[in-house]
Amino acid sequence: MQTLYYLLRMFQRRHHIYRRLNNLLDAFLTACVFSFVYLLRNNLAQVNFLEDLGHLPPFRDYLPLMVLASLFWPISLNYHGLYNPNRLQKAFVNVEIIFRSSLVCIFLLIGIIFLFQMETVSRLFLVSFGFTNAFALVLKNLLMRQYGLHRRLRGKDIRSVLIVGTLETAREAVQKIRRESHLGLKPVGIVLPEGQVSEDIEGVPVMGTLAEWRQILHDCPVAHVLFTIHHECPREVETALGICQEEGVEGWLFAHSFGWNLSPMEIDYFSNIPVFVFRSSPVLNWAYVFKILLDRLLAFLFIVILSPLFLGVAALIFVTSGGPILYKQKRVGRFGQRFDLYKFRSIEKGGKSVTRFGKWLRHTGLDELPQLVNILKGEMSFVGPRPHIPEEVSQYREPWQRRRFRMLPGLTCYRQILRSGKVSFDESMALDLEYINKWSLWVDFFLIFKTMVVLCRRLGNQKEGG
Repeated sequence: MQTLYYLLRMFQRRHHIYRRLNNLLDAFLTACVFSFVYLLRNNLAQVNFLEDLGHLPPFRDYLPLMVLASLFWPISLNYHGLYNPNRLQKAFVNVEIIFRSSLVCIFLLIGIIFLFQMETVSRLFLVSFGFTNAFALVLKNLLMRQYGLHRRLRGKDIRSVLIVGTLETAREAVQKIRRESHLGLKPVGIVLPEGQVSEDIEGVPVMGTLAEWRQILHDCPVAHVLFTIHHECPREVETALGICQEEGVEGWLFAHSFGWNLSPMEIDYFSNIPVFVFRSSPVLNWAYVFKILLDRLLAFLFIVILSPLFLGVAALIFVTSGGPILYKQKRVGRFGQRFDLYKFRSIEKGGKSVTRFGKWLRHTGLDELPQLVNILKGEMSFVGPRPHIPEEVSQYREPWQRRRFRMLPGLTCYRQILRSGKVSFDESMALDLEYINKWSLWVDFFLIFKTMVVLCRRLGNQKEGG
């Protein structure tokens, strides 16, 4: 366990240093671009045919925005995953991330000048700076990639790797290292467990077996050792890891080498003890916390803003069919907990038929408005799988269907933006799990936008039919 702790800390420290260095470099570059665009804009105003542009206010008026921009850009790039290791090999993905992050930062800066009524600040300047900074960051990213590739082609920054694994796992590791050339790794030898023999694998020589491990390390000095097996020979692998630690050789252990065929695995700490976390639903990260806080804030604002509509609908329900105004129904929410879901009542008191006004409420979706209270109480979200009644939950036939309980239920999801009557129960469950697997704030924003489009179409169709 101590060896595993050492390995995990090495991975964590290296990635942390890489991320922080890029954060500092991007913050410095953003400040430089801000200053450059400011000077360029003022100099352009001195050109005869551009004199209508006028001069910008003193730089001290823009200094707070420069500081904020230097903070916003690294945070946004970091949040969107620019510095994640699996992003490094895809240049077009990095470009998309940089421009998306820049758009977010531009909107944030414009929002700040409106919020604090900074009337002397030019909106056009902020937009110009934002896109110029995006191009500068793209150029910096491409230059760093090209510089790293150039050094590797000259044989620099290439780290030798010794692979420990079976014939199959070692072959897969060699192929992956060669595909991921941006990693700067070079397999120089392979060590097999007892009972397996081969002269070479994919052109990489076999140095021997784990029984000769210490001598192999002495004969073949390397920067790293990659272990692709564990459960096949756990004692030998743990002994080899201990020897690596003794002799100062960095060891890497493939997580899947434990033979666990489970969901994606993450590393966390429980009272300073490293633990593997197997999670099949979104992690409670800053994005998910932001989703929860935004849900409650918007729910409160909508309840206040739409209170006249609430009162109007309540009055019409009372006039057309009497009380009660609200309809409560038990639903199953996150972690399988039951809660009372609220709706405007759309059926007769006896519960046998839908009222005339209730049909209109259902068609427009206004009967769902009281669920803003559920969102405010933290029982629901704006976007998420629709909560099932207990009777529907009892019909779940497959264990994987219960994964929908790992997220807060919502007002809308993939099922709600499709035409009604065209999706079966099993297909609806599959759509809910697709949402859970792909969840991000951008997915939520997309689903909210699509839901608004669907509602507008419904209202338009009702007017044409009416």
